[in-house]
Amino acid sequence: MLLHEKYAHLERTEDLLPLSLQIVRFKIMSLRRKNVRRGEYTQVSITDIQLPDLDADPVDAVARKELMERLTKAINGDSPFNEAPAIGDYLREHTAASDRVVIFGSEPEIFFYADRKSATGYIYMYPLMEHQPFAARMQKEMISEVERANPKYIVYVTSDYSWLAKPDSNRDVLAYADKKIDSGYRVDGVIDELPGGTVYTWGPDAERYQPKSRSVIFVFRRAA
Repeated sequence: MLLHEKYAHLERTEDLLPLSLQIVRFKIMSLRRKNVRRGEYTQVSITDIQLPDLDADPVDAVARKELMERLTKAINGDSPFNEAPAIGDYLREHTAASDRVVIFGSEPEIFFYADRKSATGYIYMYPLMEHQPFAARMQKEMISEVERANPKYIVYVTSDYSWLAKPDSNRDVLAYADKKIDSGYRVDGVIDELPGGTVYTWGPDAERYQPKSRSVIFVFRRAA
């Protein structure tokens, strides 16, 4: 089925590019996990590849960094790929290695940066939002796993690209997320993806901050 037919609710054709890349990323990560389980994943991470020294001119280095951030944002739409390292760092600094985190959204890279384990095996929301016979059961399983784990932190991503929900999607997990947050969590971080740059607020500042965009990542901490 063609993307523009399956996701007809997207209003602009250009919205299909980040959507397509998100789906490709999901497929690649799924294949990689299977290869790791089989012991067949032997590739070297790009972070281990030595690059030439590009810091001779600090001004050029800053410009290159800003350009890469803009390119990454263009590719990933409003999915918080650029913001993941800062979120991961905050979670790592405010949790113990044994603490669990749940992400309501499809941003497993945050677990990598945080070096923390997920409270559930469901780290992508895409299959849960699909119109398929197992969606409701998968959502119930995720809810049950989160309840058992009682995560110290909840990360809630509002970006449409992190969910790909459709008009007929089952939304039990969304209702559960709201209920879980209200059961004893407080805002500990708000990451607001604005056109002019992302705004990061943490701790008491986050509790007072009023988001200005539709693409926001909320970080909630368990009160007790």
